[in-house]
Amino acid sequence: MLHLWNGPCLYMFSGNMLLSYTNDSYSFYARFLWMVRIGGGVFPVIKEPDYLVNGEYRVDKGAAPKMLNCLMYKLSYYRFGELQTEYGKPPGYDRARGVEIGNKDIKLEYLEEAFTTSNWIVRIYKVKPPNNSGEALFISFCGTEKGNVRTLSEAEF
Repeated sequence: MLHLWNGPCLYMFSGNMLLSYTNDSYSFYARFLWMVRIGGGVFPVIKEPDYLVNGEYRVDKGAAPKMLNCLMYKLSYYRFGELQTEYGKPPGYDRARGVEIGNKDIKLEYLEEAFTTSNWIVRIYKVKPPNNSGEALFISFCGTEKGNVRTLSEAEF
């Protein structure tokens, strides 16, 4: 659920990066795949191949640039690069997928973290208020360029 006014933004991520559930990696990619496909149906600029490398989804440094910069990736891995998840592994090591994440320097412009469970299964973000100049809030879906992002009008808030 994403409210585009000065209300809450709920983002649930059931992919556990701290505990290594064996089927979790598949479920993360399956959910992401459908979000990209649905998004592409609404915003034609979103194309599934832009998120793949050699036909597969990746979250490590070999991931597609669109993957590393999309909103879902950012909300999933925000501050994760600071965590030491396993002895002998680098900070930001995703245990479920067995890789170090590829983007550790995630900055959120329009959202801020409100709550994250201790095992990072549920993360809640809230929408930051619009800036003082009255500029309309827009959210970049899945790494689209600013020129291709739909800007919301005042009436849509």
